[in-house]
Amino acid sequence: NAQPNAAAFHSSAVCYKQVFVGTVVSDKPQKTVVVSVIKVSTHPFYKIMVKKRRKYMAHDELDTFKLGDRVVIEQWQPLSKRKCWMVTGYADREKEALLGPERKAKIA
Repeated sequence: NAQPNAAAFHSSAVCYKQVFVGTVVSDKPQKTVVVSVIKVSTHPFYKIMVKKRRKYMAHDELDTFKLGDRVVIEQWQPLSKRKCWMVTGYADREKEALLGPERKAKIA
């Protein structure tokens, strides 16, 4: 009867959020951007590189990200029917260094 405590087992489990880098392809909805993420993988039979593109709707609280920006998105709790991603910052270090602290201060 030496069963481990279920609560202790589940609390020690680590949940990793998915993080992707993509390009903003639309910023028309309010507080939302559409980010296109390209994943490159090898075809299992033909052994050639295959590009797969998927679009994600991500939350942008301050509407700071514009069309063409390279951004980092992170998996988040569901915010609406199709939106369960949050834009965490720019993928370019120069833009993030210039605008990142200012944006984080406004959100907090």
